[in-house]
Amino acid sequence: MSPNQALLTLHADYIGGQHANYRKWYFAAQLDLDDAIGSTQNPGLQRLRSQKRKSKGHKAAERQLHSALDRWRQAMNNMSQYDRMRQIALYLLLWGEAAQVRFVPECLCFIFKSRPEGLYLHAVVKPLYRFIRDQGYEVVEGKFVRKERDHDQIIGYDDVNQLFWYPEGIARIVLTDKTRLVDLPPSQRFMKFDRIDWNRVFFKTYFEKRSFGHLLVNFNRVWVIHISMYWFYTAFNSPTVYNGDRSPAMRWSATALGGAVATVIMLAATLAEFSYIPTTWNNTSHLTRRLLFLAVTLALTAGPTFYIAIAETNSPGGSL
Repeated sequence: MSPNQALLTLHADYIGGQHANYRKWYFAAQLDLDDAIGSTQNPGLQRLRSQKRKSKGHKAAERQLHSALDRWRQAMNNMSQYDRMRQIALYLLLWGEAAQVRFVPECLCFIFKSRPEGLYLHAVVKPLYRFIRDQGYEVVEGKFVRKERDHDQIIGYDDVNQLFWYPEGIARIVLTDKTRLVDLPPSQRFMKFDRIDWNRVFFKTYFEKRSFGHLLVNFNRVWVIHISMYWFYTAFNSPTVYNGDRSPAMRWSATALGGAVATVIMLAATLAEFSYIPTTWNNTSHLTRRLLFLAVTLALTAGPTFYIAIAETNSPGGSL
């Protein structure tokens, strides 16, 4: 079966076919006489007026059921594959979120039939799309051209996503009248989406700079593994590096100093990461805590070595 045939079959089973529950409900409820819901649901379908008949001069065929069935069949045949796919997707989305309402399919059919055309696209998708588009493009002589901006000056997809990871970010969502969206009752928030001022909401959460600092930030564990292991082997097998004949305490302490080397690398990576993240963002508090923890770790790992070195230097015998 070809994709077009599969889509046509699915649409017939759910919406437009002779045995589809939606079609049966549509004519049983006499919605073919309802002009309030026009061609938005079924493009090409012409419906009868629901106004009271003022005379007997109206076309009798349009008031008959078989005429309505013919018009329905004609509309289903003329419908594009895009409209078929959109109707199936929307119906299944409604069914998937319907909870117990899915057990009352005629009610679900009415909800599907009465949906506002384009509300989600107009109120939610279009404002966000325009914001993201305007970050990278501008209109010049009636055409969209790429802005002369580097990555660290463009609010991209990752910045938009990052905003919704934290309650502080969601609290930044404000309407055009500066009212916070979270201050509204939950039942009213969705209907206010078309009034959100997205330009005041999003900001850079990470600066994509072209820098060798990324080698330190993104590969710090690689450097830790290689450099600290090299330090361990070198310090133990080459005591002349740190001034010759020392006691076993100094030898083992100098070897253990590889932990301090690893900590220094992590400290440098953390400091470099500060240059890529705005100081107003929540990640900076996480980096600050990491920096303090690494500083304490450095003192604990490097302190004993310096103590032993000073003690051996000051001791009369030159060893502990």
